[in-house]
Amino acid sequence: MKIEKLESKIKVQNCMIFVFLGMVMNLTVIVFNGGQMPVYFGEGGEVDSKYHFAYTDAEKINYYFLSDLFESKIGNKYLRFSIGDIFILGGFLGLFKLGLFGIYNKIKNTIERRQGIKWH
Repeated sequence: MKIEKLESKIKVQNCMIFVFLGMVMNLTVIVFNGGQMPVYFGEGGEVDSKYHFAYTDAEKINYYFLSDLFESKIGNKYLRFSIGDIFILGGFLGLFKLGLFGIYNKIKNTIERRQGIKWH
């Protein structure tokens, strides 16, 4: 039982490391670009935010590879995101998965105890 709890703690810590690394990546590019997150627009564009600014020339951006380089179209809007955002999302999805499995295991163990059967 103690080994299972230790393994679970290690998995949670691994997820939190991903979240932390993503935050560090985002913070790094923000700090080195005047307190704003650079957002890449290949052919030009505008950003309506005081926390972001648009750029088209990567040579003028510090740590441009950590900026919002990627885009995904959702409906008629574009979602732009960075490598750091991917790390943060991955860490939170991992935590969510661990939470779901934890709930599942508690329910399974309760049923096994009450009915005296073993699930596989």
